Amino acid sequence: MKFDASWLESINESIIMESMAFKIAPLVKNPGKILLTCSNIYFQSFNNLETEPVWKIRISDISKVVRRRHLLRQVGLEIFSKYDSASFYFSFSTSTERDDFYGKLIQQDILMADDRLEEKLLQWQNGVVSNYDYLMYLNSLADRSRKDFAQYPVFPWILKDYSSSTLDLNDRNVYRDLSKPIGALNSVRLARLKSRYDEMPEPKFLYGTHYSTPGFVVYYLIRKIPECNLCLQNGRFDHSDRIFKNLRETWDNCFNSDSDVKELIPEFYEESDGAFLMNRKDIDFGVTSDGKRVHHVELPPWAQSGDEFLHKMREALESDYASSCLNEWIDLIFGYKQRGTEAQKANNVFFHLTYEGAVDLDSSANADERSSLEAQISEFGQTPKQIFTSPHPRRRLLAIPSNFPLDGAMRRESKPGGGGEEQQQQQQQQQQHAETEVETVDLTAVEKTTGEHRRSLAQSQITIDGWNKLVESSFHRGTVTDLTYSAAKNSVVSVSQDGTMRIFSAKNHYLMQIVNVSSLSLSSVCQTIENDSILIASWDNNVYWFSWDQNKVVSQFYAHDDAVTSMSCTKEVLYTGSWDSTVKLWSHAARSPSFLVRRWTGPAAERLPSYLLLFSTRRSSITIVESAAFKCAMITQFCAVAAPMATSSSGKSLLRRFNIEFQLTPALSMELAFVENLTSWRRAAQTAL
Repeated sequence: MKFDASWLESINESIIMESMAFKIAPLVKNPGKILLTCSNIYFQSFNNLETEPVWKIRISDISKVVRRRHLLRQVGLEIFSKYDSASFYFSFSTSTERDDFYGKLIQQDILMADDRLEEKLLQWQNGVVSNYDYLMYLNSLADRSRKDFAQYPVFPWILKDYSSSTLDLNDRNVYRDLSKPIGALNSVRLARLKSRYDEMPEPKFLYGTHYSTPGFVVYYLIRKIPECNLCLQNGRFDHSDRIFKNLRETWDNCFNSDSDVKELIPEFYEESDGAFLMNRKDIDFGVTSDGKRVHHVELPPWAQSGDEFLHKMREALESDYASSCLNEWIDLIFGYKQRGTEAQKANNVFFHLTYEGAVDLDSSANADERSSLEAQISEFGQTPKQIFTSPHPRRRLLAIPSNFPLDGAMRRESKPGGGGEEQQQQQQQQQQHAETEVETVDLTAVEKTTGEHRRSLAQSQITIDGWNKLVESSFHRGTVTDLTYSAAKNSVVSVSQDGTMRIFSAKNHYLMQIVNVSSLSLSSVCQTIENDSILIASWDNNVYWFSWDQNKVVSQFYAHDDAVTSMSCTKEVLYTGSWDSTVKLWSHAARSPSFLVRRWTGPAAERLPSYLLLFSTRRSSITIVESAAFKCAMITQFCAVAAPMATSSSGKSLLRRFNIEFQLTPALSMELAFVENLTSWRRAAQTAL
């Protein structure tokens, strides 16, 4: 069956690709034809399950496209809309078809997924990104999506106290141990499971169930989407005793039962209307064996309403205790303790078919066998894609500058009295030793999964000519080309051939931020005299303006016809040098990201003169640079000073400098000139004076 071309929006649309695909919705897999044109994506269903005969989204309305794993195979594609939180999930027959469609789609100027894991990790470590937002990011990176109940985003149980009348989030005893999987929290239960594990043939597993399955998602959301429960239970609700109805009872079951090790879903930490906790549709879920009607979810005594419950759950997730331990839970779910020997040591081993790569569905020739495997994978849980292969760094419990942008609705800052006595002592120790201690972070996993090199910070006592090396930082992927120190921010700003600018805290000795500037190498960095901005030169011929106040690149301008290789800034003028053999002077309005060419005259780069004249910023002196080989040399270094003169150098020749004192008048407004005849220019200058 081919796509019906009569549904195209315009007869002028050119068809780029057509393929068989499935449109994925919760518990629904709808087959059809997907069509990519120069302006739209269409999906024509093979049946009448869709509300419209043909679904369509304009390419201009797409914000990003993410490749996903579906049924443990790399065949999924999720498309996000610009204007709301909606996304559309498709599954292709093979990974080749999916990648082909994806490649053609992103050629239409579609934004790809934000996979800059190292940058997001640093933002989370420094408190810029909340725990909730970081976990959602990791879930997305691990191919978890709300469109696929078999791979729904997974969140941890943070609290274990659902019976007290009050909740003290400063009391560590109310928190669950995040270093252990749910199944290992109860030592008595774990002993039973390990005994069975020891007697089991290969492939062994500790837990016959999983922490995230479609059944568990529907269990939590039965009041919000009851139709999905009916779909799983053959048209009727589950037995009343097994329906989600009481938080304490659900936690107790997860803590004690050999067959229940489920974690939570994001809804428990979202400050929404709590619709999934309330039976607002007044559905008859029956009565329990003790005669009680199943209605609203019974909340813990410390929460008087659904809003209060969700607010306290979110506070617990963002607490100092959870922040200090969350990395250990990440190790279990997304990290190095997810599989292999480390998983065995951590008592974190699940049924082998829940792991990616355990079975190759494409090689299964028997249709019945393949269908059985797909049902097993779809219904009984899928372990997230492994993101990290080494221990995940801990979060730093330090307050973050107020001008840092937040990724989510809540920003976690350390509280003077939060986290209990032991936590306060730990914070005090961190603050006392902030000037001398350097944290070492292993990002081997980031290197493996994103191609970025490991970042490590280490102290050294090496002494060179009286200088003591305090910190050595190797967090750039490419050669470091330049750096500058910002006294106002007490930070070192470096640029590299990896196209990024990185900001390093000189006070606390850790990497604070990564800014992706260009796809080409960066060559030079300097700060404005006002210390409110950073200027960055790039091999893409541009100069970029980074604002400290807005904490982002706010502007750029085309500076040269070839790579900008060097740059220096005074109070009034910016000096830039380039491979095009030119030096230019630029002026800019104070505190404005918009640069203007003030004055530059000279012949084309291919016929550069033998003399370069630079007037000082204060117009009190002239520097004449003479070079016999200047015509064929590329400027590789340039340095400007506020007064009394500016100097330039060429990498291919030995320069000679002459200082000639002139008192210039305002009428002589030229600031930079290339001249062929030095004598003629001197005569003209003297006449002007």
